[in-house]
Amino acid sequence: IFEADYRRGYGLVGGNTTPRPGRRVLATPLNDTSAHNPPNPKGPPGSVQLGADGSMAALIPAHRAISWQLVDSNAVSVVHERFWVTFQPGEIRTCASCHGSNTDAAVPKQIIPQTKPEALRTLLQYWKNNLIPPPSGTFQFSLNDSWNMISIPLSVADGRKNVLFPTALSNAFAYAGSYIHEDTLRHGSGYWVKFGGSQLASVQGNTITGDTIDVTAGWNLIGSIGTPIAASNLTSSPPGLTTSPFFGYSGGSYSVSDSIQPGRAYWVKTNSAGSIILSSPNSAGRTGRIRIVFTHEQPPPPPAGAGQVPQEFSLEQNYPNPFNPVTHFRFRVGEFPNGGGGFVSLKVYDILGRDVATLLSEVKQPGVYQVTWDARNLPSGIYSCRLIAGAFSEVKKVLLIR
Repeated sequence: IFEADYRRGYGLVGGNTTPRPGRRVLATPLNDTSAHNPPNPKGPPGSVQLGADGSMAALIPAHRAISWQLVDSNAVSVVHERFWVTFQPGEIRTCASCHGSNTDAAVPKQIIPQTKPEALRTLLQYWKNNLIPPPSGTFQFSLNDSWNMISIPLSVADGRKNVLFPTALSNAFAYAGSYIHEDTLRHGSGYWVKFGGSQLASVQGNTITGDTIDVTAGWNLIGSIGTPIAASNLTSSPPGLTTSPFFGYSGGSYSVSDSIQPGRAYWVKTNSAGSIILSSPNSAGRTGRIRIVFTHEQPPPPPAGAGQVPQEFSLEQNYPNPFNPVTHFRFRVGEFPNGGGGFVSLKVYDILGRDVATLLSEVKQPGVYQVTWDARNLPSGIYSCRLIAGAFSEVKKVLLIR
């Protein structure tokens, strides 16, 4: 696309006889910053890419003479228009002589187009994803091709992975000494999720401005809150927890990050169990800050082999235990007699044998899983958690202390 620019020629400089001095209008590749079109890095300056159906759509500046030409992959002109047109603000034009106008032929006996203008669809999607601010209460994830380390900086109505990220190609993997499947994503935790191609994903919810994340000695995959936080401003309980630098992931490799960005997840290694406290910069205190110590050690690799099938069924002891009021159960689902998945239930009973909570009741494929139990509405006491998967059954005693 070319725009008519008013240029001054400074001729007769340094002994040259051209260009002639004075002002004139010249055809210049489109460079007006008000024209936001999808990037076309492989094309010449000012160009837009044709749609898959051969259509073309572009935004151009108003009150400026515009012309255009069709070029091949080497930017050599194929069809060069000899006309200049000027648009008014908000004006829309279609090339009816080539494509007709919707379902009407521009001239008698012209074939009416049967395909939608894919280039226009691409242009509108580009504007929607990149130039239109998301609604209030919406967080937009910028996702890379293949594996991403992500977290949920929002309080959401439905945290299931398939609801939040329907285009994901993998399960969501959290980390607790090894990778585990998570069907439901919760704030505070970090997750590995794989996608096919770079894309944007919008999630609605209420922004979280502070969080306390439990960590164990060793590597932890932690989440974020709704505002960026400098790693040096993070505090801990107990105060002064010693940690490694925080590692982010992008482009297939790890790098040290000096801040915790919303929607991202980070690896951090701690010298002991405790909690890392994330709070907005205005509320972060100067006391109790973590102590970051450089290390040459790299975090665990992405979960390329996390889909390995467990050899047996098992229910691990909850952690923490005793707890108040939240604890986590990790369990393994092996292959059922049919060679695949089967129905799995995980329920909690009080000391009298009454069913007080159903943590899981659905079909599960073989894998390692983790669920969270929030017992804030129950009194202190000893409870039993029972995992049933086909003919397998296992019980763990847990202690709630209020």
